[in-house]
Amino acid sequence: MMYENYCEKEPEINVSYEFYRNVVNELKISFTKLGHEECELCEKFSIHNPNTAIRHRNCEECQEYEDHHTRYISARKKYEEDIESQTKQKSTDTIIFAVDLEKVIMLPRMEEFKTVMFCPRLIIFRVLFLSVTKGYMELAKHWESYGTKLLQREKRKT
Repeated sequence: MMYENYCEKEPEINVSYEFYRNVVNELKISFTKLGHEECELCEKFSIHNPNTAIRHRNCEECQEYEDHHTRYISARKKYEEDIESQTKQKSTDTIIFAVDLEKVIMLPRMEEFKTVMFCPRLIIFRVLFLSVTKGYMELAKHWESYGTKLLQREKRKT
């Protein structure tokens, strides 16, 4: 897909797929799709309708995906506008950060024991704040909370 895109955008430069792949690998750009980072709604839709180009008007799943995809496009556009704004900005008084809520970690992490699933668990969130332009420090923040049921029980006691 990336190679075809390159060939379309640069038709006057003829390079083989292997040459293109080597250059991309040297730049440490991955060719793989990271399945574990797939959005749950996108994955649900791809299972529901593998041909994403066809969306049915009266289908609830298709409409839910369409709304989700529209929000994604809008958020991506805003992110790109922030990058452009930060790049054009002459002053360093304001830094624009992008926030990434990384994978939620459930503790204790004992995959081989099913009984752990039925005891209260600690939920750890890791949030990463990244400057949209290079040259600024990134900030990682961790916070933790107890499982929802445990919190609800604690609130009832007080």
